[in-house]
Amino acid sequence: MPTLMNIKGFSLVSVFIIIFILMTILLAALNFALKRKVYIKRDIDTMRASCLAEAGMNRFLYVINRDRLGLQDVLGLELEKVVSPDEKYRVENALLGGYILVKSSGVAGSRTVTRKALVGLLPGPEGNAAIINSSHEHPLVIAGRTIVNGAVYVASGKLMAGSIEGEIYARENLINGEIVQYHPDDILRFDENEYFDFFDPPNYGTRQPARFFPGNLTLGEDNMNLIESPVLSVENNLEISSVALDIGGQGASIVAGGNIEITGDCRLYGLLRIETAQSITIRNDSKLVGVTLVAGDSIIFRDRVLFSGQAVSRRAIRVTGGTRIRYPSLLMINSDEKAETGIIEFLDSAIAGVIAVNDCGCTIPESFCETILVDSGSLVQGAIICRAGTQLKGILHGFVLTEYFRLKREPITYINWLENAVIDRHKLGFLPVLPAIFNNYGEYAIFRLYEEI
Repeated sequence: MPTLMNIKGFSLVSVFIIIFILMTILLAALNFALKRKVYIKRDIDTMRASCLAEAGMNRFLYVINRDRLGLQDVLGLELEKVVSPDEKYRVENALLGGYILVKSSGVAGSRTVTRKALVGLLPGPEGNAAIINSSHEHPLVIAGRTIVNGAVYVASGKLMAGSIEGEIYARENLINGEIVQYHPDDILRFDENEYFDFFDPPNYGTRQPARFFPGNLTLGEDNMNLIESPVLSVENNLEISSVALDIGGQGASIVAGGNIEITGDCRLYGLLRIETAQSITIRNDSKLVGVTLVAGDSIIFRDRVLFSGQAVSRRAIRVTGGTRIRYPSLLMINSDEKAETGIIEFLDSAIAGVIAVNDCGCTIPESFCETILVDSGSLVQGAIICRAGTQLKGILHGFVLTEYFRLKREPITYINWLENAVIDRHKLGFLPVLPAIFNNYGEYAIFRLYEEI
């Protein structure tokens, strides 16, 4: 028979068990409420930080459009605003592929949200054209199996059909778009004064490097930390082999007095500037994203290279051997009066996206001083801008702005002729926002918006 003492003891234990269960439930509910409060605050802070990042981006666009800033002033612009003790935004920018890479960071409480965008310039209606031909002296002649899908702007107002060696395919109706006569002063232009100041090849010995190496240098996995120096200077030749490095947004520079070779499946990311007064060769499946190349002689891409960034040379840029060039990319010849030739060549390559600019004051067709060449085995998606002659034998998905087209059929050079070329403006695949290296005739706009971080 249970005693009174046993019954009381059992009841007491039951009370303790019930209290323990209730306390557990209460603590769990309290913990849930506290965590929910933290989650809600985090979500609210994230939303506020996102709005601040967007506000910073919009403010940046408003300021550069309001003040009609040129490229140099834009790149020197930093915006920061403190909204409250725990809320602010900061906007920074850099040049990437001819566009302005804008990074707007919003901070709210403990949360930071960053938005990145590529900003360029909105062109006039001619930005939707397939051909902008500025030659006054030579009418544009369409020959062979040439097909043009889009509007054609001609300064002379003349467009003719012609044949070479008995070809009978030239027909005026192969121009699928309107033909517009324009005055050259009204057309979009490349602003070399704004741009070239950033990309003159180095005058070796004038820099103040953080690290200097006499003679030649090979950079590999064992000493890749040297690249992270603000400025690494090499007296003679430099080889970068089998290096994987993300330099980030802080930026670094490598300067060499001799040739530079990037090989062995290199992986270089971020705002890294590589420059020499001689030549740069990139090969063997190397991948360069966000990188700027500046060469006093030539830049060569070959053997399955992937590149996205800026490549500026005084003499030649050659793209061959299965090279892939992606947006945003800018390939540009910046030659001087002493240069005998300046050429950008696309040889047996399928280029996903590029803005190719060949800029020089020479406009004499017979001089062959400068040209852009797309051979019959190449497909280029993007824009080709050349102040002198362009040889277009392959396929261009985009538009071409050139003084004249040159067609070489030994022993004759045909001036301002297109033969067996395909130009399709409608297959360009992106909004017509030009790089910020052009004159600001319209306004700055977002070319591509990146995901939030």
